[in-house]
Amino acid sequence: KRGRREGVQETPLLASAWAWALENKWRVLDVAHDAFTVVTSLVDIITDILVAVDFYQKGHMLFFLASVIIFVAAQFAYAFLFTATWAKERSNLIKCFVFSLALPFGQFIPVFAYLESYRIPAIDHLLVALSLKPTALSDDRLADGQLSDSDLGTAEDSLWNYIQRKYTAHAGFLVEAFVEAVPQGVLQTVAVIVLDDTTALNIFSILMSVSVVASKGYLVAYSIHRPSFTFNYLCIAADAFNLFATATWLFSLEDSPLDSPPSAWWCWLAIIGMICCAFGGFFLLALTMLDDHLKSLKSRNEDQIYKSVVFEVYITRLLAWILAVIPCSVIYVTMKLSLLPVGLFKSLDPEHASHAAFYRPLFRFLAGSVGRDRGILAPCSPPFQPTLTRQARFGKDADFRLKAANLFIAQARLGQQDLTQELTRYRHRAKAGTTAAKAMENAVAYWAERLNTTTPTRRAEPAEQVQLDLALEIMRISEQHAENANKARQEMRAANMSASANAALGETSGELHARSEVLRHTASASEFFGVLWKERGTKAGFLRLLASFSLGNILLTLVVWVPTTAAFVAYSSVFSLTQFPHCVAENSSTRNLTLPCTLTSLYVVCLFGLALLAPAVYHFQTLRTDLVSVKDFPKPFYTPVVVKEIYFRYTNIQARSSLVEGLQDRVGPDNAAEVVSYLDECNRQFCYS
Repeated sequence: KRGRREGVQETPLLASAWAWALENKWRVLDVAHDAFTVVTSLVDIITDILVAVDFYQKGHMLFFLASVIIFVAAQFAYAFLFTATWAKERSNLIKCFVFSLALPFGQFIPVFAYLESYRIPAIDHLLVALSLKPTALSDDRLADGQLSDSDLGTAEDSLWNYIQRKYTAHAGFLVEAFVEAVPQGVLQTVAVIVLDDTTALNIFSILMSVSVVASKGYLVAYSIHRPSFTFNYLCIAADAFNLFATATWLFSLEDSPLDSPPSAWWCWLAIIGMICCAFGGFFLLALTMLDDHLKSLKSRNEDQIYKSVVFEVYITRLLAWILAVIPCSVIYVTMKLSLLPVGLFKSLDPEHASHAAFYRPLFRFLAGSVGRDRGILAPCSPPFQPTLTRQARFGKDADFRLKAANLFIAQARLGQQDLTQELTRYRHRAKAGTTAAKAMENAVAYWAERLNTTTPTRRAEPAEQVQLDLALEIMRISEQHAENANKARQEMRAANMSASANAALGETSGELHARSEVLRHTASASEFFGVLWKERGTKAGFLRLLASFSLGNILLTLVVWVPTTAAFVAYSSVFSLTQFPHCVAENSSTRNLTLPCTLTSLYVVCLFGLALLAPAVYHFQTLRTDLVSVKDFPKPFYTPVVVKEIYFRYTNIQARSSLVEGLQDRVGPDNAAEVVSYLDECNRQFCYS
């Protein structure tokens, strides 16, 4: 409009380009994001090289040598990544040859991995010509995004799909962030403070390093709840800014970090923690190598017999451990708030994303933002608002909704065998012209409407017993507290958390005992030493003895590592904040505090954003914690028709509560209990309880 007012005419080409950009805005943003990632990574590498040259020219040899060591370690890591990705099926000699050829070109491998992920024919032909195997991204996924009948109930979240595609394409850049960008950025940040040599080049290089790290945060920040996704991303960005702010504060106020008690505490905690990581990590590596060597001696499975145990088990893994020292150290000193999304919020768990068509309306229902309109679930308010309504958060309604969901899921768990049988007969219930997907959906709806199971319909496998026991406990709690939904919710939460912990411990223990030749005999001391005595004097016995020694060292290391790491995470999260008063104090230091104060301010901004999102995230995570596990059902179960049935049962529970309250007001509690008992006996099929 401004151009037309000023007499400037738009060209047809410009107008058509603008119209195409508006029509394909998400594709344009995707391309812009990829361009930003590639450009910032390349610029970061170039600026790191220029800064290293600047160190050399100015005679700062200590910083120059440290920068060169980081570059060399990164080169080896990139070459290792290339060999493990595209030459993993070649012989050991060819792997060594490929590693040697890729080593000089290591800095270009992240860009190559990005381009190769798009299955460019020329690159695929080049890899095949070199007898290397191109990576397969999503050959079995339909290109148009449509679902086949067999994919019923597996509609994935678009954000999860996007993150998975970007994780594959940006894997090289992710490696670059931890093995090169962060170490170089921290080194340059320390150099700026120690040498008091602030130039446009090193400041720009530091900003590029921070951008490279912060821009990768979304890869581990996924949540079906979008405010939680933003919260997770801010956690990672906050840790990045806190790391660089801490590095500047350590060298800003004193000549040595050890001269300042607060800085000395940070350094000693970090040093002890990383030494424990290296020591325990080495013996963990030794345990896995010796265990796999022992399994190869005892196993008749071809998949567990190595062509060369020395190369594949010992040399390759030892090299991987050496290359992992720098990135693991970076992760150790960086991850603090990031532990929330990765460890507590399970942002890497694909369960919610894989069945987004089911979980999204389910959580909307639990949050009180889904109603029933002509038999179809539809949002009656914007989904996942930052703050829920007071009634949905604190009133009986939220308890009723959660009770209905948990009770139905418990009954579904007990009647899962009936669902499996119903799905085997779904074609017989299909009408003419009905697709297989629709027929399976109808079968699930038919099963759900008649579900009123109170006992298991099949014998449980050992791995399923925990979930069945939880289902029976949910049924007991629901019956015991039929008139007190809030009390039922509290007891269901405790039972759910206990079952989740038992399932996690049982699954981990079972998997370790199944896979490990050493750990499977640690159930009792007599069994453990009995096997050692039986195999004495043999090669297997010697390997088992060394593995047992490694296991003992791991356990001893954990005794020191756990409290040290807990103290380090807590202290390092607030260290830069405790130094922030120096930014406003007059004559607090003769050194320039602009850089540490700026980085700390950015950390504070991230914390402020986290504080704003915390209420919404807390309420969503509370719902997720209170909800009984819905894993391991048949795929067709995860459809909105199940949520419709849960809603129907919720209305019954709500109506029952209103009836009981009305009866108590009119005839008193005792008479009301008699009337309700009579109604329950006569109307079991309506699932009042």
